[in-house]
Amino acid sequence: MQRSDADPGASFAALDAKRITRNSLYLVAGQALARAIGFVYILTLARFLGVQDFGLYNLVLGLVAIAMTGVDFGLARLVVRDLARDEQRIASYLATLLPLRAMLAVAGYAALLASVWLAGYSGRTLLLTAIAAVTLLPTTLGFMFDTLFHARQQMHKSAAGDVVLALAQVATGVGVLIAGGSLELVLVTNIVAGFAYFVFLTRQAFVSGYRFRPRFDRALGIELMRRSGPYALVTLLAALAARAELLLLGALSSGEDLGLFSAAAKFPETCLLLPAVLAASAAPVISQFHAAAPERLREVYGWMMRRVLTVTLPLALAGVVLAPAILGLLFPPAFQRATPVLQILFAGFPLAALQLVNSAMFMMSDRPRVMMATAGASAALQFALGTVLIARWGMIGGAVSAAVSHALSFAVSYGCLRRWFIDTTGLALQIGPPLAGGAIASAVAWIALGRWGMVAVVPVLAAFVIGHAAFSKLWPTRLGAPEVGETRP
Repeated sequence: MQRSDADPGASFAALDAKRITRNSLYLVAGQALARAIGFVYILTLARFLGVQDFGLYNLVLGLVAIAMTGVDFGLARLVVRDLARDEQRIASYLATLLPLRAMLAVAGYAALLASVWLAGYSGRTLLLTAIAAVTLLPTTLGFMFDTLFHARQQMHKSAAGDVVLALAQVATGVGVLIAGGSLELVLVTNIVAGFAYFVFLTRQAFVSGYRFRPRFDRALGIELMRRSGPYALVTLLAALAARAELLLLGALSSGEDLGLFSAAAKFPETCLLLPAVLAASAAPVISQFHAAAPERLREVYGWMMRRVLTVTLPLALAGVVLAPAILGLLFPPAFQRATPVLQILFAGFPLAALQLVNSAMFMMSDRPRVMMATAGASAALQFALGTVLIARWGMIGGAVSAAVSHALSFAVSYGCLRRWFIDTTGLALQIGPPLAGGAIASAVAWIALGRWGMVAVVPVLAAFVIGHAAFSKLWPTRLGAPEVGETRP
């Protein structure tokens, strides 16, 4: 009997693979352009600000990003899950979320400044944070509409918002730098960009037909805050873990180490765009499968892991081999000392990407205790390891801490997935081909690059991606696994 497309038990490949791929392409296109614009801006900042101010700029933005996660209070994940399942809630959610998010932004601003002061950071760091954190208000309100577009799988609007934010930031920021403005004025431009982002997404929401009047429904607001509590804790822990080394370097090491580590970390952070986009695009589908078709979680999990490995292995190879050339070409000579940091971070990059897949599986689930336990363990591990290694080896210790923590966090979260959510029987046959193909292609590429140098970079990486993808595509057929669209009886 043929199954209807509306049947939640129908094949994941037949129903949702194309939709996730299409939305991923929208987000990749938008975020790739936004990241490219932002990356040019980062390189410009490094040249104008110097090593120490560049490190301070990244530390302040890291603190604001953590505060942004706290201000969100887990609402984004909760709203994506709820609105992906029931579009009738949209009007009431938007009406309450606008004033609720504004109140959270004000509270988050005060909490951030108090935390920076209590942590003992310098007076200038506190001043710069006070300036940069003003952007919490417009940006978190913009995120409300971004979350709506994700829930309803209108990823092209989210992608356009990312580009608008990047363009507004680089246009105003570069102007200030050229005019000889200080770091304080550079951070003011982030506030301008945040308001541009909010205005653009608000207009897109009204154009899309979403109508609401801001009206705080106290009962709904309390319910959302109560239900989002576990998500708030998990996302805050994840944000702290993502910036653990940066925060610890700012407190325990020199300003120079902070600047060098910040420069090196930009490259793997940028490459995480692809797995992050895939996880974001798959989130509504994962939510639906958690609710109505848990037997399909294994399918979507294997599908995501295969694609993440296919992309991240060649990127990791390129990053390790080309680290000296990347820093020498793009940054001033003073940043060349960050080469070993970049190589270590790229070595751990594939596991960091796979951890994003695991996080998406947890965040769209209905088991908050499992989410909190795994996130708490990962964050505690990373801060403990980072404190020891950074105190001993500075920025190199920070890079080692990040790579080891990614590996251990993935192992822990994978074990929890096996226990609580998915049957991993046969999953090795799904993710084995990318691993095997990646190992073989990496060895060949390493030999070729060692023999012919930079001349071989483009053909070697092209052959890597094509051969790796072909190997991964052909392997399941040989094992007798179903083709896309085929279902087992």
